[in-house]
Amino acid sequence: MVSYEYVACQNKRKGVLVLSQYTGAAKMLQSCVVVNPWDTTRFAETIRKVLVMPEDERSRRHDEAAKVVDEWTSVKWGKSFLKTLATMEIPEDMLGRKTFDDISSNAVEQKELEAQSGVPDGH
Repeated sequence: MVSYEYVACQNKRKGVLVLSQYTGAAKMLQSCVVVNPWDTTRFAETIRKVLVMPEDERSRRHDEAAKVVDEWTSVKWGKSFLKTLATMEIPEDMLGRKTFDDISSNAVEQKELEAQSGVPDGH
């Protein structure tokens, strides 16, 4: 959410958002400048380009990102998550169930214990 907060705070300055290609926000905020943080040479060059970016391009990029931030409120994110959760199909090999409703609390607790111990049940 920090990237969304940055966009929301940049209405006057029209700051350009630079995000790692590995962030989920980069997929939603498509007007941001995307970098590979491991490619330091290109990363540095990208920062230089953003710092000298023309005002009209900065403004356009910011306005596009601001539309996404204004549309995707915490309520919309929450509703979207719950809808996905309610309709999600769980793979057959995961807990042996087809839908989230089929998972008993005991099965979930058992899987949590296995994950914490690092040893699957029965091994």
